[in-house]
Amino acid sequence: DDPALGWHHCPPGMGIYDSVTLCIRENIHLTDLFVRPMPEESKAEIWAEVDSDRYEPQEISFEIGIYGKNFTCDPLSLTYHPTTGRTVGMGDSLTEASAKQNGTLGAEIPLLAKKGKNIFRIPVEMPDFTWWTPDAPCLYEAQVTLFSGKVPQSGMAQQFGMRTFRQDTESGKKGMFYLNGHPIRLRGANTMGFEQLDVMRGDTDRLIEDILLAKVCHMNFLRLTQRPVQDEVYSYCDRLGMLTQTDLPLFGCMRRNKFAEGVRQAEEMERIVRRHPSNILVTYINEPFPNANNEPHRHLVRSELEDFFTACDKAVHLQNPDRVIKYVDGDYDPPSKTMPDNHCYPLWYNGHGIDIGKLHKGYWLPVAEGWYYGCGEFGIEGLDPENVMREDYPAEWMAGEEQDWSPARIVNAQTAAFHYMFYDTKHSVKDWVEASQTHQAEGLRLMTEAFRRNPDMVSFAVHLFIDAWPSGWMKTIMDHRRQPKKAYFAYRNALEPVLVSLRSDRFTYFDNETASIECFLANDTKEAVSGEVFYELYQGRSLIASGSSHAECPACDAAGLERVQFAFPRVVKRTAFTLRTHFGNTFNDLALTVFPYEEVKTGEVILAGQDIEKAVQEAQNGKTVLLEMLPAGEYTVGKCRITVKNAGMLPMHFVSRNTDHPLVEGFLEKDFAYWYDSKENMLTPILSTTFTGEGVIPVLTSGNMNEEGEWQTQLACGEIPVGEGKIILCQVDVRTENPVARIFYNRIMEE
Repeated sequence: DDPALGWHHCPPGMGIYDSVTLCIRENIHLTDLFVRPMPEESKAEIWAEVDSDRYEPQEISFEIGIYGKNFTCDPLSLTYHPTTGRTVGMGDSLTEASAKQNGTLGAEIPLLAKKGKNIFRIPVEMPDFTWWTPDAPCLYEAQVTLFSGKVPQSGMAQQFGMRTFRQDTESGKKGMFYLNGHPIRLRGANTMGFEQLDVMRGDTDRLIEDILLAKVCHMNFLRLTQRPVQDEVYSYCDRLGMLTQTDLPLFGCMRRNKFAEGVRQAEEMERIVRRHPSNILVTYINEPFPNANNEPHRHLVRSELEDFFTACDKAVHLQNPDRVIKYVDGDYDPPSKTMPDNHCYPLWYNGHGIDIGKLHKGYWLPVAEGWYYGCGEFGIEGLDPENVMREDYPAEWMAGEEQDWSPARIVNAQTAAFHYMFYDTKHSVKDWVEASQTHQAEGLRLMTEAFRRNPDMVSFAVHLFIDAWPSGWMKTIMDHRRQPKKAYFAYRNALEPVLVSLRSDRFTYFDNETASIECFLANDTKEAVSGEVFYELYQGRSLIASGSSHAECPACDAAGLERVQFAFPRVVKRTAFTLRTHFGNTFNDLALTVFPYEEVKTGEVILAGQDIEKAVQEAQNGKTVLLEMLPAGEYTVGKCRITVKNAGMLPMHFVSRNTDHPLVEGFLEKDFAYWYDSKENMLTPILSTTFTGEGVIPVLTSGNMNEEGEWQTQLACGEIPVGEGKIILCQVDVRTENPVARIFYNRIMEE
């Protein structure tokens, strides 16, 4: 609990995170119970581990009771004496002859508890069992008493659920998950400690509420990111029907001298989670880097890492033969032998993984052929609410608020640096919070709906769910006080079990155009759905068009529907329209903006392309000159020294018009963002470079890194006075098929 070192997502530190109990035990006793459900055979198998400190082998037995833990059922009881059949090795004729002579060949012999660890597998017939499902998480409890002779020695109880979880790795399209024989797509969130703090603080009520908050948000699983957690977390997920994925605490690379230790810990991890029906998946490494993170002298290279995975498989399946395993979460060094998984943050680490235009269009990263795939992380930073900042942050983080406050004051916050790529610079706490949370919500909705429309995406998890600390890792959609950010509701809406989704590569139109909007049904339920999809086009609150079409979607799938097509009415000024669609009890909106039509204009402005010499000559003669898209480099434009730099991350979809220049008068904050590219028929970035220069009058701005690697405001378009004229240097790809771009271009032409 330290704001400078501990609140962030990767604090330094170590220690015992769970309770420790010192027990005095009998010298022969139960140490672990694992109930392996086998519902397809109408039975279960109890794995009872017995430790003995006695030098003499002990004849033992078990008394077993099976009861409904959270539901009513007829109890089962049995007594089990562990035995086996005597066999002899191939070619061991002497032992075989002796066994035949004394009649022990194939005979049943008791299994004795010998000194050290013993594992006994006890079959239990369950002919009329009740399934464990997320909607009805019916749990049994196995109560086992160990006897030595007729004397009870030890007792233990363990809850379990009768369910199966499989992944199909044999079909033509591999990787689909199946829960109790039904296909299931995993929709959830990453966690990084809030649930562990609940347990450490003894706050069971909050742990229950936290799990229910995930279910209210339509999540069906939590990725317990890069670590197993306390047993209480899994136990309450069992009871509340929340699936979990548990990761081995391994990130990036694997030290060569820790191969065997890693296998041991993979086995230990499985022993922690195997008893819980909620835990359906384990992984071995997060975000492995190529060439052993460029340190092959210290770490395993990928081929060796694959051998490590194989060794872990053997250890894990020895502890639980039914475990589903995904080797990698967020693979930077593919391919893997198991389901591909990639992390992507296109609307935060700008373009990370895949450009947002491509993701919105339906593309994904290159993956192994013939597989479904997952996205283990995607997210956007949204600042904490004002009350958290003012009441929980150190006072120095809020200093300077009366002048011009910046989130750069928050330790390890990224908003101050990265906001340039997505929204205008703000100046007050309130405005920063509003802008960041709005971008987070809009971005998560865009990405999540793209994932839902993609029939090959079978698993995704937003990064993150609930913050463990104030400002801990503000990609969370809920702060540490459990106040939901806007993104919580956006994610909930995008996770509706049956979602109707509208998709367009254009969000602005002229009033003489006809829109053609794609429509999809995404169905995460176990049943096929069909019915009428209704469409309504509103101008403000006025309904101006409506229609419907028949829609069908198979169970656990996504389907494209008939496009929605309509012509816009004439408008005299920019006008907001809303296309609303609903199917059954679900609805979704697409916001569109329509402008009065105008032609692309020509004027007295000189178009110089990238010819600086021509531009300067014409400007000195009193002309206005448009200079466009200069490559990265150093230039002299008149008396101005210009430095053009490539984008600090990747090409951007947003530039700020917040400069008060006459060319951008009346435009709104997000007008210069997400422009349609008619050549590519999709959204593509509009800015690849920024520039700086003394004496340039800003028209459009963006952000980039300075020589010290710090992010700062830089120019995307600027006015350079030269002689009697001026040069407009524009690095923005001004696509006049977009109304805002055309209006802006026409204003330049009228200069």
